[in-house]
Amino acid sequence: MTIQKKTIYQKLLSVQEQVGVVSKESENPFYKSKYADINKYLEVVKPILSKNGLILLQPIEYKNGKNILTTRIYDEDGNRIKSEMELPVNPDPQKQGAVITYFRRYAIQSLLALQAEDDDANSTVETPTIQYGDKECPICHTRHNGKYPKCINCYKSGAKKIETLPSEEEDENNPFNS
Repeated sequence: MTIQKKTIYQKLLSVQEQVGVVSKESENPFYKSKYADINKYLEVVKPILSKNGLILLQPIEYKNGKNILTTRIYDEDGNRIKSEMELPVNPDPQKQGAVITYFRRYAIQSLLALQAEDDDANSTVETPTIQYGDKECPICHTRHNGKYPKCINCYKSGAKKIETLPSEEEDENNPFNS
């Protein structure tokens, strides 16, 4: 009886099943939130990776004039998966260290598809202001820049455009007509 070796992807699936959710134990006083820091990720992930015959490496490489964080996971046979991210540069070494740590944490979380929500990242994301562009209301033909085709006045009044729709037989784009 031969024992079939697991592929690197089967091993990673096993890791994901064993890790579960990474608990958020570090405090971010600036955003008044909790997050899982890099040490927590490594504490949880490294023993499980090792148990499954995998190793995690995160060297910083210099490619094409840019600092790249490369996250690699290898198995015993030399198979690997990797992720590369360009690191923003900060001339202050302490701040650059924080940038590297931040990106390492997210690279691990992303590459292993781990479950953890980083509250401090969510609170820094601003909701973008959406510009919908100028359009003409199909009912009253006034110009507006709202989200929907109808202008606000036609929407509020419930006004509807009367149109004749093609029958299913006449509709050339109907995928059920063959």
